[in-house]
Amino acid sequence: MTRLAAAWLALMAAPLGAATFGSPGTSGAEFLELPASARAAGLAGTGVALARGVEGLEYNPARLALLSGWDLAADHLSYLEGINLEQLGLAWGQPGRGLGMDVRTLASPQIPQTDALGNQTGTFNEQDLAVSLGGGMSWGDLALGVTGRWVQQQLAGYSSSGPEADVGLAWQPWPGWRVGAAAQHLGTLSAYSAVADPTPMLLRGGVGWEGAFDSGISLSMEADAEQPRGGSVQVRGGAELGWSVLFLRLGGLWSQDYDARQTSTLGVGLKLGEVTLDYAFADLTGLGATQRFGISWRPGAVLAARPRGVPSRLRALRQGEDLQLSWSPVAGSRGYWVYVRKAHGADPVRLGKAPIQASSVRLRRAASMGDLGLAVSSLAEDGSEGPRSDELKVEAHQSSAEALEAPQAVRIIRQGGKRILTWAPGAGGDGQRFVVLAGRRSGSGYKALGPPQEATRLELDPAHEWKDVRFVVVQALRRPADGTSQESPLSDEAVLSPR
Repeated sequence: MTRLAAAWLALMAAPLGAATFGSPGTSGAEFLELPASARAAGLAGTGVALARGVEGLEYNPARLALLSGWDLAADHLSYLEGINLEQLGLAWGQPGRGLGMDVRTLASPQIPQTDALGNQTGTFNEQDLAVSLGGGMSWGDLALGVTGRWVQQQLAGYSSSGPEADVGLAWQPWPGWRVGAAAQHLGTLSAYSAVADPTPMLLRGGVGWEGAFDSGISLSMEADAEQPRGGSVQVRGGAELGWSVLFLRLGGLWSQDYDARQTSTLGVGLKLGEVTLDYAFADLTGLGATQRFGISWRPGAVLAARPRGVPSRLRALRQGEDLQLSWSPVAGSRGYWVYVRKAHGADPVRLGKAPIQASSVRLRRAASMGDLGLAVSSLAEDGSEGPRSDELKVEAHQSSAEALEAPQAVRIIRQGGKRILTWAPGAGGDGQRFVVLAGRRSGSGYKALGPPQEATRLELDPAHEWKDVRFVVVQALRRPADGTSQESPLSDEAVLSPR
């Protein structure tokens, strides 16, 4: 019986370690090296620099300090030979501090048990459990975190258990860039037999970059180096490309321990409001393939590493030789960058060497300049820069200028058997008119459905009932008293499906 249990434990440890890039040494609790998060698994298990929300418990507890609000996540791994890994995690944070806990279980199928003559005498299986509780705090661009964990393993009537801990550090040296380091699985488990097994200690370090672009596309990339107990250094790389509600992921791992069995991963995420669905596929060359499924719910939560908001209602007022620029503040912002475009076709230039702490700034001697373009961006709690506001154009002869914002709350309602497009005016004062545009492809190829109008609704007559899907947007127009004309950015899209 004891020999059979020991043989099964060794059999489990070998494929788990190799397939999930674990150490070839003899550590206990090897299941802790399995990437549980479906999102992170699609990025080859990178995350020490860019882990999000609950993922901080798995990769770097310092990242818990960058969560605002709640994050609830559940993940399932369909592993080799019928082995299943489940994880349920919950985290909460506010700017500068965060807490999280998760429960992870691994279960193998029933394995026949035989005596010395080869007669089956029953079955046994392995059941592992880990319960983690962690927290993180940040001071400016630096964050620290710690996680405590209780681990228990059961195999054929034998058990092993004990505490362990993780410590982590996160730092933002420049906007968009993240550096992370963590020492994980520090502890020793009680023994199945006479000798206690150490936990699979792992040292991680990584650097990542993430940013969002005016086109709505986001990109994040991370490279990690890891040193497992008794194994060779592992190098992981992952990249995530996001557009609207869709996220595509790619990753890979390289290590001398695995020779030709280097692993590649693919992943996809779909964001449906506050709920995100994740899927990851890993090709374990020579061993098979694994699939992970995850779902997370963030009710109103904001990851500080992502843009927290866009400044709005920009207004410029000439005061003698100066120009006073003001805007509506963004909740939770730690500062603002101001950009000035001095000529048509020129690149915007960021003002000053430090962000502005107020929601207004006086531009010295700007009144003597010609036409200007002004924009403002906000900074998140971790110092990352969000997208810029829409540009406010200030012409040379204008004494004041106010941004004309895009119409809001664009939606299609049904009324009396007809479909009606409605919207609400954005900020920008009175005298606005609106034009409705539609196109076959999202973000391009829009054509006006009619002349500008003052009403904030449009009845979609049969001429608008296309056979394919169209994307409908609204734009505001305004002609100030000085005779200039202004156009707002396009509103968010409404999907016009065929009947």
